[in-house]
Amino acid sequence: MFHEVTLHKNDFRVMRAWYRGNLDYAGRFGNSEALFPDDAIVWRKLNRAEKSGQPVPLSERNIEIILLWAEETISHTAMNIDEFNLVKKLLGAIGRDIEDYSHFTLR
Repeated sequence: MFHEVTLHKNDFRVMRAWYRGNLDYAGRFGNSEALFPDDAIVWRKLNRAEKSGQPVPLSERNIEIILLWAEETISHTAMNIDEFNLVKKLLGAIGRDIEDYSHFTLR
């Protein structure tokens, strides 16, 4: 099942930061950019959606991958309002409430 998620320019900016943040904390693989198949699938979907301006069809697994990027990046910093709103949007797309995730809070 896919969820058509409408993302805005700022949402893409935040997700790029999350993704890049994960690369920064990853081990060193050649140029330090290791893109695994699941991440690559999500990354391609996001790039296509950003270029087309259309909602992006994301599976629950795709959304969980993006949330893993967020969780890893946010664990090293404080979460800002843009990140909070995006996480809330992504969780809402799969029928979950951000209040059930204590690690996704504004500090």
